[in-house]
Amino acid sequence: MPRDLFIAATPRSGSELLCQWFLRSYLYGWTGEWFAFGTVEGDAAHLGVPGETRLGPLLEALRREKAADDGRVSLKMMWPVFAAFRGQEGASPLSFLRDPECVWVRRRDKVAQAVSLYKAEKTDKWRSEAGDQEDVPYSGADIARCLQRIRAEEAAWEAFFAEEELEPRLVTYEDFAPHQREAFRALLETLDLPPVPEDRIQAPPTIRKQGTANNEALRKRFRAENGSLA
Repeated sequence: MPRDLFIAATPRSGSELLCQWFLRSYLYGWTGEWFAFGTVEGDAAHLGVPGETRLGPLLEALRREKAADDGRVSLKMMWPVFAAFRGQEGASPLSFLRDPECVWVRRRDKVAQAVSLYKAEKTDKWRSEAGDQEDVPYSGADIARCLQRIRAEEAAWEAFFAEEELEPRLVTYEDFAPHQREAFRALLETLDLPPVPEDRIQAPPTIRKQGTANNEALRKRFRAENGSLA
């Protein structure tokens, strides 16, 4: 039976970039962040099950409407959404997928990730398609709050994988971003997939880096003023 894909992530880790590579390949159907806070109602309506909030029926609809040709689906979740569904269902969301393979997207430079999260919150521009992010003023307190959130969610993922005795495949943004095609191909070779022809490995046309000189200035100042946190 074809295996599904689960992508674990934290905000601004680069998971959307990876999802776009999977989406272009269509190896797991319509890969993305389904059923997040604030989008589940729209997602349910889009999938033909308006008003549905239970994960099982939502995933059944996803498989019916957005699966790959061989029936595979993929699901990306941030920890708070994962934890909310686990509490609602009384079971791990992974149990609703077909023998899922797990990929965990992480970012090595957590301060840069926190700065990116802070800027996305301030500008409400979470994707490059929304346009360039404007420069924002420095706020050490807000960046520290974002950093604490990222670290807490990463610790929660780590504890979950240890509890379930799972060893997810790690994708580190700093390694993936500079060599995307090669890194994506290498990741595919670790997954339970039939041979993938090169014409299925298509670069996302719309994703571009949102970081600017403003990000770097904020990152450097935070590191200078918060050595113990950074």
